[in-house]
Amino acid sequence: MKYIGKPRGLAALLSDIEINSSPSLHFQGVENIDISLIRVNPNQPRKDFKDAQLIELAESIRIQGLIQPITVRVKGTHYELIVGERRLRACKLARLSKIPAFIRHADDEASALMALVENIQRENLNAIEIALSFERMIIEYRLTNEELAARIGKDRSTVNNYLRLLKLPSEIQKKIISGKISMGHARALIALEKPELQINMLQKILKEGLSVRQVEEMAKTLPKKNSIKSSEIQKSSLQEYINSTVKSLEGNLISNVEFKTENGESGKVIIEFFNQLDLERIMVHLDKVFKKSADKL
Repeated sequence: MKYIGKPRGLAALLSDIEINSSPSLHFQGVENIDISLIRVNPNQPRKDFKDAQLIELAESIRIQGLIQPITVRVKGTHYELIVGERRLRACKLARLSKIPAFIRHADDEASALMALVENIQRENLNAIEIALSFERMIIEYRLTNEELAARIGKDRSTVNNYLRLLKLPSEIQKKIISGKISMGHARALIALEKPELQINMLQKILKEGLSVRQVEEMAKTLPKKNSIKSSEIQKSSLQEYINSTVKSLEGNLISNVEFKTENGESGKVIIEFFNQLDLERIMVHLDKVFKKSADKL
């Protein structure tokens, strides 16, 4: 088996991850290891592997060898894959017994971050796979959206935009996964808020081949879930403060927030969640906010 050239993408990967925030990440060299000793990471961000492309890669590996090693970590008596499941699958198809691998000493969080960043940089993941990976990282490692964004070298708005995709109906998410609609189309659909409007617009996109700009323009003419007439808005400073606070909460929690008053004094704040995982993500974020507030007292 041949190993040609230097590992592409690793320098960029490591520059995006704050090494100081992952103290359990250490490096070792490249070794040829038995494929039979490698276990696939159950939390691999990438879920979609195309058979035709795997067969093509396997044939290339038979002829030229594997150009870029996979990345693994030692776990018990075997190795756990961090990066390179597609390459590993192709090597198995090529009936190789050994594979070149970078061996990393990494804890669970560092391993998950490396896998996520590498896949994002290689554009191997569809938007829903990225969103699900973001959600899992936030919940499992109790990160805020801002903390996750810092660790993967992205803006918080980028993380927020991906997480919003998980609030779309499953029918729309499937079209994103299959590549029938783009991330831009999905963001335009999110603005509609009502699931029935989103589904109707999806059908128009697929039938008429609408561009992202066309969808955005059409979305502006349709009602939103929480739209209210401007004449109904109280323009007092208190109401403006409430509106501003609700908007800020929605932006930080990536969820709809509703403020209700019952008798002019008492009331309640309603935070919408999509499923159990979404609720856990919101609770993690609120818990960190409360802790920060307590530290300032």
